[in-house]
Amino acid sequence: MLSISNVTAKMASSYYEKDGYYARDMQDGDRWQGRLCKQLALPIHSLEPEQFNELVLQNPKRAGFDLTFSAPKSVSVAMVMNEEMKKDMLTCHNKAVEKILHEIEANEIAARITKNSITETIQTGNMACGKFNHYVSRNSDMQLHTHAVILNKTMYNEKIYAVSNESIYQNKILYGQLYRNQLAKNLQKKGYSLEITDHEKGFFEIKGVEQEMLERFSTRRQEILQQLKSWNVGDAVNASRAALLSRKAKEHRNLGELTESWRESILQAGGIQVEKVNEPIKVVKEDKRNAFDQAVNRLSEHQYAFSKRELERAVLAEGCIAGMERIDFETQLNKSYLICLGKPISNGEDIYYTSPENQAAELQITQNIVQSQGKMKALLAEKVKSDLIHISQEQGLTLSKEQTEAVLHIATSRDRFSAVQGLAGTGKTYLLNATREVLEKNGYNVIGASFTGKAAEGLQFEAKIKSTTIHSLLNKLEKEAGNAIKDEDFSQKKTWDFEGLLSGKKPEIWVIDEAGLTDNNIMVHLQTAAKAKNAKVVLVGDYQQLAPVGAGNSYSNLVQSGQISTCYLSDIRRQKNETLLQAVKESVTGDIHKSLELVADHTFEIPSTSKRFKAITKEYVELSPAEQKNTIVLTAKNKDRIAINDSIRAALIKNGRLGEGLEYKIQTGKSDECKRNFSIGDKIMFFKNDYKLGVMNGQMGKVINTSECRLVVETNNIAIKINTMEYNHFDHGYAMTTHKAQGVTVDRAIINIDFTQKQLNSRNNYYVDISRAKKKISIYNNSNEKIVKQISQFTKNLVATNFKKEQTIEKVREVSKILNETILISNKAPNGITLHVK
Repeated sequence: MLSISNVTAKMASSYYEKDGYYARDMQDGDRWQGRLCKQLALPIHSLEPEQFNELVLQNPKRAGFDLTFSAPKSVSVAMVMNEEMKKDMLTCHNKAVEKILHEIEANEIAARITKNSITETIQTGNMACGKFNHYVSRNSDMQLHTHAVILNKTMYNEKIYAVSNESIYQNKILYGQLYRNQLAKNLQKKGYSLEITDHEKGFFEIKGVEQEMLERFSTRRQEILQQLKSWNVGDAVNASRAALLSRKAKEHRNLGELTESWRESILQAGGIQVEKVNEPIKVVKEDKRNAFDQAVNRLSEHQYAFSKRELERAVLAEGCIAGMERIDFETQLNKSYLICLGKPISNGEDIYYTSPENQAAELQITQNIVQSQGKMKALLAEKVKSDLIHISQEQGLTLSKEQTEAVLHIATSRDRFSAVQGLAGTGKTYLLNATREVLEKNGYNVIGASFTGKAAEGLQFEAKIKSTTIHSLLNKLEKEAGNAIKDEDFSQKKTWDFEGLLSGKKPEIWVIDEAGLTDNNIMVHLQTAAKAKNAKVVLVGDYQQLAPVGAGNSYSNLVQSGQISTCYLSDIRRQKNETLLQAVKESVTGDIHKSLELVADHTFEIPSTSKRFKAITKEYVELSPAEQKNTIVLTAKNKDRIAINDSIRAALIKNGRLGEGLEYKIQTGKSDECKRNFSIGDKIMFFKNDYKLGVMNGQMGKVINTSECRLVVETNNIAIKINTMEYNHFDHGYAMTTHKAQGVTVDRAIINIDFTQKQLNSRNNYYVDISRAKKKISIYNNSNEKIVKQISQFTKNLVATNFKKEQTIEKVREVSKILNETILISNKAPNGITLHVK
């Protein structure tokens, strides 16, 4: 791990003075590094405190930059076991730090030079860096780390300048990964076996140091010692001795005594089983190729196109124990089948790439739309109007002009694929209910689906269209075709086989709600299934809301480019509060500043996270039970959802509205199992579809009874019994993420926005957040000024049309060669591209 911070002269000089007692007891102590050291007459193999202090005091306010390289916890644990491992760990760590600092010096050290009133940033390639090895964390746990203090000096044309450090900060994650990769390579050369603990972040540990041991020595030292008895690994005498050693070490600040206490604690906890072979552990070439392919697959699953910088980071992370270096990345990239798209049309200097599969999916989606236009049967407009009048009178429906036009658009379209683009709160579900009535009256089978379970639930109970998630619909159709694989893990499913799927006895129309969340892969499979089933598909959504979490942005791209027949809804009807209504309108089609001004009286700036969560909790808890039922708390990040849920629940228990409840093991999304208490009255959310229980991902419920491994939950006016040994994918539901909330309508929304979560704060998110509520919203944030900048722009996933048309056509030819497809260039098709698959 690598962290970077600016340091003052006072802070920098303390590195030597503060931990000098550690360096005296360890090999390979403090030293200088860098090409500038020679000019400053600094000795490479030693570092004297007087000389270091003298240099940093020359720039009191900005003495330099602290690059802290921290070894994986298992390295620190292994280091205290014996002298051989201590020497190995230190040598491998020090060599890794030295090499990465050489790369930083060569590639990132620069100065801002002004000449003839023109200022340029020029790479100088020289620095003076003081390195200090530390071995103890602030909690007195073992933690090998090096503070590399780069002095704020660099030389250009024999003149000293301040260091321009922007590039160092921008590439912090990259160099942290390069350090881990080099450390892993060094350890394997010494004969140590490693294992990846996080492929995406590129973390590893030494084999034989179990996760439980790492967790035990990653907390405050005193807390660990107090838990020795509960671990059942040592008697009271040994526990007391370990505590005494630790206390003595802290008092005297002696590394030897700390090391002895650590070693005893490890042995009492069961020890570690690190094996070292006599020969270096070799990495084969295939490991690097596999790491590259795995990284590409992971990126391609979530992004149509990715920058070279993103790709490099992902490949280095995936190849952290495969000896992957930057030169290896370049080699693998040059050998790969990735398609270079160049730079986006609108902005950016980065070069982007995409996979042949992603490129083919984009082209296939467009082709499927074009090829099926005007070829389906449809109802006559006069018949639809007549039926709609009769149904409206019979059921008391009052459709607006644009809602009526939307019903006509759906029922009379002769295209296989059509779209309804409607802003949040324009009554899309309301008109779909009327559409269903018309279609069913004329012999159609209407089926609903959505990317989220919550939206599917809304379709089913409000529009009365029998609905599931899109994934469940595709699973059902694959089974109907006879191609389902027994006991397949549907949660990991990304491809479906519809060969043999036949048309139904009745004509079908599939209504896909919240279609803007549908990625390219799902869209292609949906189109393939619809063609096999001879079904019409209506995509209903709002491209201004959240983009897909997967690759592409098919709905937005199709609607905005005019490739799909679309009707539009802009008359927002949800908000009953005129001020809130105007704020929602401004958020999506107007001035974001006006939107914020309209809700300013209900916006609260609270910099402290804990105080902000307390304020949110206070507002929620002070509501009546009836008001709480129709209120949601929205936040961008999942960890904040959990924290706010815990805070609200604790407050409800404190004021007597909720009991402590019973403890259950639960699981949400891809996270590991954890323990939560649930009580009668708890609001909960389901996180996984289960059609035997009758619940969908995102569906809400209320606990009405509890017993050991059993819950009874009321949802949609139905009581369901849950055996938590068989289904435990649920959590408290007082707060939810914005992503889960798309498709939700409530009376009141309490919104948390954190400016430190910059990538999650967009105009899309803000628009979704405030448009959930009919009557009232409250916004809590930690900086009004910073939030405004972050939510000013809509974000969209990159698609093929973001790159030059000429480039796209050329890349299609590359796809043709790679995937054995024939491409015909035609002026008739959108973007001049027609794709014919052999």
